[in-house]
Amino acid sequence: MGNFSTLTSIISAFGATPIHRLGRTWAQVGKTTTTQLEKMRTLMGTAKNFLEYREALHRANPPCIPFFGMPDSITLV
Repeated sequence: MGNFSTLTSIISAFGATPIHRLGRTWAQVGKTTTTQLEKMRTLMGTAKNFLEYREALHRANPPCIPFFGMPDSITLV
């Protein structure tokens, strides 16, 4: 939906230590959902100065909500 700011918040929440450590809970998450989460993490990854995010932002149909900064709490697993 073009809301990259909220996407980053979602990734940050799932990467938080208390959530990430829920091994039995993550084992119950379906493969489709896990794959989608990995795609989101890749999209907002820091590789090549956020290359995938910048390309997605360029392709996004307005209106969209960009992400302006990388909070310290994000853990990309």
